[in-house]
Amino acid sequence: MADSEKSSKLERLRSTAKQQKAKLYIVKICISMLICGSPKYKVLIRI
Repeated sequence: MADSEKSSKLERLRSTAKQQKAKLYIVKICISMLICGSPKYKVLIRI
């Protein structure tokens, strides 16, 4: 029973981390579009 609770907490943590990474990616693209003025130009920043 304790293992399943740990597993579900770990899955929620992974899901939250994945969502945060996606949000940061979107913010990164928006900032690069603001700076460069072109949606085709990508700034490669590794998170």
